[in-house]
Amino acid sequence: MNKIWLHGFRLSRWDKDPESMELFNSETLKRDMKKIAFIALFCSVLLACSRNDVTPLSGEVTISNEVFLSDTYYSYGFNFALASKVTTMNDPRPDITVEYGLPEGETQETGYFAANTYQPSFNLYGEYSTLQEALTAFNSLRSFGTRVWSDSGIPLAGNQVWLIRTGSGTYAKIIITTLTTDTGTSPAFIECTFRWVYQPDGTETFNE
Repeated sequence: MNKIWLHGFRLSRWDKDPESMELFNSETLKRDMKKIAFIALFCSVLLACSRNDVTPLSGEVTISNEVFLSDTYYSYGFNFALASKVTTMNDPRPDITVEYGLPEGETQETGYFAANTYQPSFNLYGEYSTLQEALTAFNSLRSFGTRVWSDSGIPLAGNQVWLIRTGSGTYAKIIITTLTTDTGTSPAFIECTFRWVYQPDGTETFNE
């Protein structure tokens, strides 16, 4: 029986009739389309994973002084480098937590920001009458020079813009959009929602 070669396959002479050739080409096309579809799906998954691996440099978060119990008591704060809420037992620990109590040097209980660092971390950039005024100042804040830093972020109020210096020597800016306190509970409860922008390279500038 005579043989021919087509696309790397050895075919019998009877395979040269039009119907057999059409069937062969159809099956080959189906296999090729499946391969193309698989490659496209694989590439889309890789692209999605690469996008998800990018850590955000801005966002909005809500933290509170609510206490939980596992092996010990803990609460949640926010870590700018991780762009995530983390517990006070976490490593790395939060850059910022919100507390209600008596900060060092104060004579009256109040709400305040605290940081897990050995250096002053907070500077109150500005206080504003409305959220719109605060947002304008926040968005316009692209750089800053020498500032006076405090151990605690105090006093807290809505429509404030704060600069934060982390323990690793990087900076963030935040704007308090919502602040809720309840002193009728024991201990008193405080919850703070803020927008944030982080500068991870240690410079005193913000890209947004």
